[in-house]
Amino acid sequence: MKESYPFVYHQKVNWGDMDALAHVNNTVYFKWFEDARLHIFKNLDIASVTTSSPTGPILAYIDCQFAKALTYPDQIIVGSWIPKIGNTSMEISHVTYSEVKRSIVAKSKSIVVMVDYQIGQKVAIPEEWRKRIDQIQEGFSLDSLST
Repeated sequence: MKESYPFVYHQKVNWGDMDALAHVNNTVYFKWFEDARLHIFKNLDIASVTTSSPTGPILAYIDCQFAKALTYPDQIIVGSWIPKIGNTSMEISHVTYSEVKRSIVAKSKSIVVMVDYQIGQKVAIPEEWRKRIDQIQEGFSLDSLST
C-alpha cells in the first residue's frame, strides 16, 4: 500500500471512534482526511496561515464514499494524491485502507482553495508548490490511482 501512493498517513482506530451502532462513525473519516491533508501540506512544506504568511489552503469541498464498516481495533492507512491543480485550487484524492479487512473501506475527494485571509480572496497557487507536488508525485501513475 505505502509504495502505491505519493502521500501515506497511518492512524489507529480508537475505541471512541465507534458510535452506538458499534462501527466507526462517519464523521471520524472526515477527521482522518483532514489529518491526511495536513500530512500532505507538511510533506510539501506548505505552511498554513501565520503572521508572516497570510495565505494558505482552505477546504472548499469534500465527499466520501463508504465501502465497508470499520470497528475497533484496526489500523487504517490513508493513501493520497493530487490529481488536479488549477490556478487557485487543487483536488486531493484519498483512499482509506483497513489493515484488518485488508481492503479499501472508503474513498474521498476534496478541493482546497488558496486564500489570502487578509482580503478574503482566492489567490494563485504558488509555483514552488506546483514544483514540489510534481517532484513528490513523479513516478506515480496518477491515472491508475483514480480508478
